[in-house]
Amino acid sequence: MRFPLIAGAMSRRFPQKSDRLIALAYFSNSLGASAGALLGAFVLIGAVGLPGTVMSAGLVNIALAVVVWFVANDDAWSSPPDRAKQSPAPSHLAVGVGALLCVSALTGAASFMYEIAWIRMLSLVLGSTTHSFELMLSGFILGLAIGAMWFRSRLEQMQNPVRFLGYVQAAMAVLALLSLFAYDQAFFMMSQLLNVLERTTTGYIWFLLASHGIALLVMFRLQFALE
Repeated sequence: MRFPLIAGAMSRRFPQKSDRLIALAYFSNSLGASAGALLGAFVLIGAVGLPGTVMSAGLVNIALAVVVWFVANDDAWSSPPDRAKQSPAPSHLAVGVGALLCVSALTGAASFMYEIAWIRMLSLVLGSTTHSFELMLSGFILGLAIGAMWFRSRLEQMQNPVRFLGYVQAAMAVLALLSLFAYDQAFFMMSQLLNVLERTTTGYIWFLLASHGIALLVMFRLQFALE
């Protein structure tokens, strides 16, 4: 609910560069979610428990509400957009809005189908612990964030974004197949890792870092393309 409001505010305040700013906002939002998953699992739950973790998230939201309250008092954010300064939509984007919305919905559905499948598959490699789940979830969201940032720097260079979208959909299918080969190697990497690591606190830290790396190896390339 919050991201559409942020995107709408940016489009209203900076219509000439709203596409790049929205991509940057999506990157920031996803990067924060990826970091928050790790912070909640490895720091907050152990320090303040589940109720304290929920309260911490609530306090962050309250602090953000105060910041947004002061930002909203700036007349520049509440003034109506200047339609004369906005460029007309390119002719190659004269494709049905309904068709693009359908593509967007199906892409999102495919993304979370991948997420569920990968988490189930990787749990066989990393284990089914809470820490393993958070590492996989963080890796999944991090791929979304980096993909949004990568496209942000290339939006103005795309002559035909709709055609490029078709190329991305094809790349997603290819990368999904390639992720199976990476997944097959993940078992070998994990077995070698368990043979060399000691059962100590330091060894567990290295195990978690390596587990995150394995999750990124399997998921990152495709999640990058999904955005």
